[in-house]
Amino acid sequence: MDNASDPVEITCEFLQKHMERAAYCTSATLSGDDFREILKLATRRKTFAVLGLHHLLQMRDRDEVTLLGHELRSLLVLASKAHPRERRRKFRVALPVRGGGKLRNG
Repeated sequence: MDNASDPVEITCEFLQKHMERAAYCTSATLSGDDFREILKLATRRKTFAVLGLHHLLQMRDRDEVTLLGHELRSLLVLASKAHPRERRRKFRVALPVRGGGKLRNG
């Protein structure tokens, strides 16, 4: 789809807010711009192909997109996991506490 180096236009907070709203919806309508940004992130995850969401790629040129609740929730979860800020969190290294990390026998 789009180049992975494209700047991300949506925030983690935006995704979180929409996930909370989508938790129980049966369908939802998004602006074409929001949909494209969410889709751009979601397609970066390998899981996108497994979930069978390829038909959503055909909707990316629309001005407005109506999705089923499970489609929207899946896209939002994938997008949040692919968001650059979320990916940076995975690589934080926990440093051992000085003197407290040794195990003793006995």
